[in-house]
Amino acid sequence: MKEQLTRTHRSGRVVLTLWLNPQHFGRWPTTEKPIICTSLLAFCLITIRLRPDRFVTKEIISTALRIAKGDKDKLILGKMQIERDWGWAPDYVETMWLMLQQDIPDDYIIATGQTHSLEEFVDTVFSLVDLDWREHVITDADLYRPLDLSVSKANPGKAWQKLGWQANHTMQDVVELMLRSL
Repeated sequence: MKEQLTRTHRSGRVVLTLWLNPQHFGRWPTTEKPIICTSLLAFCLITIRLRPDRFVTKEIISTALRIAKGDKDKLILGKMQIERDWGWAPDYVETMWLMLQQDIPDDYIIATGQTHSLEEFVDTVFSLVDLDWREHVITDADLYRPLDLSVSKANPGKAWQKLGWQANHTMQDVVELMLRSL
């Protein structure tokens, strides 16, 4: 017997639905030890509609769309050279589900395996709305975060080898999905 676990956002939209085997979550036979699962996502996963406006990805998308409609706004950003693995949250949820299906718990790195700079992200967004980002973006050294990682890279090879999983969405795909969702 399996049970459905559903999580909803305060907007009422279902954001996660998993079918779980209850013997792994509280109703296991007394002769077996429970499987305990935890998850840590250390890479940039994107869920645009659930993000507040202060998140850089949503701010970039929202500002670019406003400018494309004629607004005279400027986008003010910090360090454009930072590099991130820009992943799509539903891809990562699929991996979480695959991890829960394993007989033996294990540690996995979940990421796209592709790193892109913030400048590349901004360029992609503005290009898709037919704008040159250099005309609309200002960098401000006061927004630099001194303790921020310059480069965040990940190798999801183990997830591919053991789970048969790889990210379905590139950074370009993520930007296109974000633009369509706002």
